[in-house]
Amino acid sequence: MFDSSSTPSPPSKRRRLPKPVWAGWNDDKLLDVRICDLAVSIKGTPLERRIVEVNQELAERGINFRAHFWLADDWFTPDGV
Repeated sequence: MFDSSSTPSPPSKRRRLPKPVWAGWNDDKLLDVRICDLAVSIKGTPLERRIVEVNQELAERGINFRAHFWLADDWFTPDGV
């Protein structure tokens, strides 16, 4: 549910990550590369902070569910998760 009384988080004051070499590639070139070869990661990105926020909000509400997070090029759940 959306809480209209909440205020947006202020922008992060972290230093910006350098753009990866593939950031300027055209779509055709990117589509020829496997995601595992792009060296993308959750760690150190705005996505990491959002994951922390989700887990904190769940804990604050007494919800014991903990989601798993990963990067992928398809919808799936790894074996054993």
